[in-house]
Amino acid sequence: MSNLIEDIIISYNEYLDRIPNGINQIIENLRDDNIGDALSLILEFSEGIQWLSQVNAHLMANGYDSNLDENVLKRTYIQLNEGLEIKDFLLVADLFEYEIGPYFEKLNIIEYRK
Repeated sequence: MSNLIEDIIISYNEYLDRIPNGINQIIENLRDDNIGDALSLILEFSEGIQWLSQVNAHLMANGYDSNLDENVLKRTYIQLNEGLEIKDFLLVADLFEYEIGPYFEKLNIIEYRK
């Protein structure tokens, strides 16, 4: 089981490291009016965040703590969906730049304990 936990932590931390670049790509595509590419990346981002949430729950059940806040994730989904529903892509870009990006930059990596 410890190898599985270690692998999960490695994947979790690697994904956290890739989030800022993905967010920057979303912002650039939205601001450059490449909406199709941006929406595809937003879908990938959403799926990744769901995965992070599931992994976080598993890690917490095994005694590991992170500062990933499910309430923040839920609020983020609501705000993103509202912006996407009204096709306010500048609002969505701003959400990624000023709220989502800074939030994910504050997340701690998880240290594996042997």
